[in-house]
Amino acid sequence: MLAVKEKSINSSIYITKYIEFNEDGVSVGKQKFNEYKQKGIILNNSFSDNIWVITNEVLSKEFKFIIPQTLFESERKSNRHLGTFDDFVKVIKVYFVLELATTALDSLHKRFNAFKKVLEYTRFFNPTSTGEDVIKGRKRLNRLNLQLLQTCLEILDFYPIPDTEELQEIYETTYQEIREEITTNDRNKGLNQRPLAEFQSLFYFDKLLNQFWEYDATIEEKAFYYPIYLWWKITNILPLRPTEFVLTPFDCLDKNDKGENILFVRRTNLKGATKDISHKLDLDYSIHEYSISKKLAESIKEYQDLVRKNGESEFLLSIKLHSFLTGKQHYYKSTNFGTKHLRTLLDWFYQKIIYEKFGITLYSKNHFSQKDDVRIFTEEEKLLEPNEIMMHQLGDTRHFSMVNLVLNDFNPILIKDFAGHDDINTSYHYFNHIGKIVKCMTYYKYQQLKKGVINLNDEFSLINQVNLESIARGLNNKAKTKFKEVDLGRCYSEKFIAGDISDCMQIEGDCLNCGHIALKKGYRDEGIKKRRQEIEKRLDEEGVFLANILSSYNETNDEFAEFQRRILNIQHAANEYSRITKKLLEGVANDQSK
Repeated sequence: MLAVKEKSINSSIYITKYIEFNEDGVSVGKQKFNEYKQKGIILNNSFSDNIWVITNEVLSKEFKFIIPQTLFESERKSNRHLGTFDDFVKVIKVYFVLELATTALDSLHKRFNAFKKVLEYTRFFNPTSTGEDVIKGRKRLNRLNLQLLQTCLEILDFYPIPDTEELQEIYETTYQEIREEITTNDRNKGLNQRPLAEFQSLFYFDKLLNQFWEYDATIEEKAFYYPIYLWWKITNILPLRPTEFVLTPFDCLDKNDKGENILFVRRTNLKGATKDISHKLDLDYSIHEYSISKKLAESIKEYQDLVRKNGESEFLLSIKLHSFLTGKQHYYKSTNFGTKHLRTLLDWFYQKIIYEKFGITLYSKNHFSQKDDVRIFTEEEKLLEPNEIMMHQLGDTRHFSMVNLVLNDFNPILIKDFAGHDDINTSYHYFNHIGKIVKCMTYYKYQQLKKGVINLNDEFSLINQVNLESIARGLNNKAKTKFKEVDLGRCYSEKFIAGDISDCMQIEGDCLNCGHIALKKGYRDEGIKKRRQEIEKRLDEEGVFLANILSSYNETNDEFAEFQRRILNIQHAANEYSRITKKLLEGVANDQSK
């Protein structure tokens, strides 16, 4: 029997029904086929067609029900009770048409094609085959393996083959083993530390992109790389998934009653364990609106003008403009600009602009395959040289943007809404690296405040002069003649010298956070380094607490208060990190002015 989940009418409750492979079971599959046909999701006329074309209004996929009949008949001749070949094809058709209700089209298509290979590798579930034949050709921890094993078990329940009982036990055991390994791996991955260079490269890429856009890019280059520019600028302020970003509607701008620029974006409704997939854009996604800057709105308008010159487009990113600019109008079969086009364009930008034009060495993350001109970077705490950058993936900006919302005092409800809490490992992925992001953010901030540059291999040592404000602050204390020796250096607070500790109380006796103290050089270097390490650890711990809250968030008052408290803790620690780093710079400026 095959378990089929159906949503009850006018309710969010799902009812499980069981069907057997007989005329009634096949009729259920044909009925579902006709429903999808009427909705314009399946574009074929007949259930009996060997090739089905299925669309979700964004992409179309061919499901070719062409399986090796010669191999099937060979297995039958070896006294296996497989039934007829036509029945076996019907089983597969019924199963996959019913799976459309709960599985995204692209994912289902990949599973369908992989399943056809499984039939070959297992020789139609020959009892001498193993669970390893199902996952053949893929890494063991590939989630597709779980889906395929589950598909095999469900199809063998729907269409029982007498000699496969032991094989089903093997499939079940293999499924549980791989699932446990993936769960453990995901948990460790969520808690693993990302290389510091990855966050450093975030700010460096932004600087290079801005420089290219404002000073170096030709009109043609801007037109070509506009999708990358908009992806970077939009998804670094709104934590959109790549699949959501590429579905941004063409008419995505407006102004509200306050005269603010409003951006309309699509966000998926397909979140959670129970997904009711319609394969219709307006049902599987919903439109959300957010306020954006005038500069970003003007950039979007400029790109819209370029798109209009090449015809109408339903989405902001235009496949017509992209194919025209690449000179491959007849190469692209896709009717829409998708994540694969955006990913290819990002690779081109790294290669053609950052590597070839700017002469920057490209590093890949350690789990990526090595390419020409791209090195593998594996050291967790090592910072990159000024002429090096680590390449990002499309989904990285969602991670950075989520942390940015936390650090910049956005509404906790908005943060929770973007993050979701379906998977604790995903939440860990977002918030387990806040300490490193703050560290790199502070580096970047003080690079902008000085005329020289920071040597990133020697923490905050300066090659050239720091900003005049830091020098002036250091000289101001130095000009004072009255001070009082304390454990950490010299205190120039007039109140403290006079016996009044009110200045101390304001900073809770923490001299490192006080603007009146000139730290001893040895303590300044070692003490501040140690304090920064403590704050980085505290930030990461608060991030884990935040992830735990998100994973079980039920919108109670107590949970909301705890959520706010964790965000405030993170913001307070980030500000403290910035203050003591500034003190380190001021001390260096003071040394250099002697």
